[in-house]
Amino acid sequence: MAADLATTRRRRMLAFLVEQGGNAGLAEANAFSESKLLAAHQAFSAIMEALVDGGLATWDGERFTVTQAGRDEAALAPRGRRGASPSAVSAPETPPSPEIPPAAAPSVAEAPVEAPASPPPVRSAPQVEPPRRGLRVRLLGLLRRLVARER
Repeated sequence: MAADLATTRRRRMLAFLVEQGGNAGLAEANAFSESKLLAAHQAFSAIMEALVDGGLATWDGERFTVTQAGRDEAALAPRGRRGASPSAVSAPETPPSPEIPPAAAPSVAEAPVEAPASPPPVRSAPQVEPPRRGLRVRLLGLLRRLVARER
């Protein structure tokens, strides 16, 4: 499973580099890795080192550039729901549904009409007890009595 995740992350990163015109800066690649691949810090470094060591991308000190081998590998990247083109994903075949004869199909006039649901009853706010006399209130009362004595 871990190998599949590593392969998927590697291919998605290559696809990202291809989408960016074949190269991307460190900050762009890291942001994509964190947000889309959920790989940050050491995991991001491992992905990029694997790409460079495998000859799928190059690093010139500022930008990652995808190689032709990387472009070929990026074509294998899973697209899934995000970014899939209609031609890349084929619709699953559905079995043909049996036709309902016209006499058996209910007409609009025969369909039962349901009454709209009534809104839920309005609840009254819960009764809140008045705050108890806390330490602050007691200290203020004590302070007032002391000031009153001195006058």
